[in-house]
Amino acid sequence: MAESNTAQKPEEEVRLAYGDGSDARAAGSSGEVPVGNLQITRFQAALPQLPTCLAVICFLLNLIPSGWGTLLSAFLVLCYPSVQVFSKSSALCINLTAFILQLLLTPILLIGWVWSVMWGCALLAIAASPKLSDDENDIKVVRTTTA
Repeated sequence: MAESNTAQKPEEEVRLAYGDGSDARAAGSSGEVPVGNLQITRFQAALPQLPTCLAVICFLLNLIPSGWGTLLSAFLVLCYPSVQVFSKSSALCINLTAFILQLLLTPILLIGWVWSVMWGCALLAIAASPKLSDDENDIKVVRTTTA
């Protein structure tokens, strides 16, 4: 009888992690994305990381005429990186969708205006946060072996 020489392979655990090593599934379960010390929604992760002066302009444009700062930030995504790694076209589409919804929802109990102000606050918070490198935003597959 021939002896089979099959060595036991160690089990391999696969998990998703951000570039800084934090667990991507844990962050994704709450629907929020970590940005420095901030927690923003996945929808807001398409916002660009603007210089403070542009973020203030977008915020002010979101205060008076509802949503126009969101429209400006949608096109600024083409010049500045979005918070989470999106293609420029998908980040543009997400921000344009937010603008249209804010505009349409403003006459209904000012829901669109409140959303627009919150969006402007998120732009200011992102502008004030430390700049992110591309590696911090990328989700990577981390393989660990256990013996």
